Amino acid sequence: MSKNDSYNNDVLKTFRRKQRRKRVRKILPWTLATLLVFGGVSIYLSKLPRERHARHYSFVEKVMHGVSRSVYATYLRLSADQPDPKATPLPIVELYMKGKRIDKLTRDLPESGSDYQKADMKLGGKTYKVQARFRGDSINHWAFPARSWRVKMRKGKSYEDMRYLNFNVPRSRSQMSNWLGYELARNFDHLLVPDTEYVHFRFNRNYDGVRMMLEQPNQDFLRRRNLTPGKIYVGDIDSQHIYGGVARKHIYKDSSAWSVRAPMEETDNREVVTLLDIIREEHDPYAFYDRIQRILDVDATMEYIALLDLVGSVHVDETHNGKYYFNPVTGRFQPIVWDTVAYFWKNNHELDMASNSLFRVLLSNPGLREQKDKELWEAIQGDLSESVIQDIITAKKKRIQSDVRAFALKIHANDKGIENISNEDWEEAVEELKTIVKERHEKIRSHLSRNDSVYRVEARDGGARLGVQVRSPSGIQLGRVVLKTTGATPGTEVTISRRGIDDIPGVLKSQASMRKTVV
Repeated sequence: MSKNDSYNNDVLKTFRRKQRRKRVRKILPWTLATLLVFGGVSIYLSKLPRERHARHYSFVEKVMHGVSRSVYATYLRLSADQPDPKATPLPIVELYMKGKRIDKLTRDLPESGSDYQKADMKLGGKTYKVQARFRGDSINHWAFPARSWRVKMRKGKSYEDMRYLNFNVPRSRSQMSNWLGYELARNFDHLLVPDTEYVHFRFNRNYDGVRMMLEQPNQDFLRRRNLTPGKIYVGDIDSQHIYGGVARKHIYKDSSAWSVRAPMEETDNREVVTLLDIIREEHDPYAFYDRIQRILDVDATMEYIALLDLVGSVHVDETHNGKYYFNPVTGRFQPIVWDTVAYFWKNNHELDMASNSLFRVLLSNPGLREQKDKELWEAIQGDLSESVIQDIITAKKKRIQSDVRAFALKIHANDKGIENISNEDWEEAVEELKTIVKERHEKIRSHLSRNDSVYRVEARDGGARLGVQVRSPSGIQLGRVVLKTTGATPGTEVTISRRGIDDIPGVLKSQASMRKTVV
């Protein structure tokens, strides 16, 4: 190899090194920018809301979850119908809030979402100065683009005599299960039911989907029903009990789990202490039957249990959704229907679910169980028959259809997860709901019409005892008892004593439990 070759090779290597450095200097900023963007997007996608079943996902799993949700949300936005506020049959609600106030609500969720912020609201042709915040204990209410709101009007201002209004995001695949639970409850005579209606909801001039406008159970709620002002007891949870590690209290064992909303500065909970004492301590069924009716509106409560049996709901449970009005005139608690959620749960739940301790102890009493069964039977044979409920669903679907189809980011939420649903999913869910209503009615009819009973006769104290055990909800009707008395002289008097749940002094007349028969 010559010296010229060696020289030329060194020059070539130097030139190549210079060229590589130039390329690196050009590529490096773009590479770093790409990595930063990719990292930022990945972090953003990993933080998209997930229900608590996914809280242990790895970072990669969180990112993939976010990617799939974002891609599907984009598809839904492209395929949704166009909203038309001029054509909607629903009331239009418009809420306006400045960006800095929205930032305050969202900066530290869920805690920050409960702080009221100033806003303007248009409803019913009027504009109101209001305060607004997010509402709801689960992330489906406040972590997604469409949020549930609670609005408070200024003192002296109201809409249809309501100062507080809730605008809830529908959370079921059919988009109507929450509303349906309240609607069906109105068909029972003794239940206190908040008013509900679907509205076309707009936020800062943009269409934001349908909302269920829900009345707040408070003193306005009582005045609108001509009820005496009184305490409203609330046994419920908040977001800290779900996501903050705060232990839930058992509302039918711990009286401190109840908050009291009274018309004046009266916050003692002595009435609920009495109720819980009866639930926990009174084991004599006769004494319980007597005492419980002194503190609880049993007729209304058995209707409530019948409603929950009808819709298959276990959502009014041991730790939340307990709402009661203590009527100072009658001295008794009346249940306020709250968040019953008419999912019907694919008809998987049997009857007599008794989702909390109060309901269980009531249904353990034969007389009260029979009362509940009668309420349920009369409902499915009359005002809440299969065809009536299906017609209610069909009519509501027709009314909300254009607005539901125009909102791309509808959600279905439960403990297993939160997902966006398409218009096709929604249409199928409504039809499935009507099918499940039919199946639920068939199950109830089958359960309540079954007949199963046994009897036994035994000698006792110079006489005889006939014991009848009824082992099915339909019961039996005892037409007559024929006594065959061996060796008895005609004219002999035989005393027949009847013993049952109604033989309770002070509650029902006991004199009808005895009669004399001549053989």
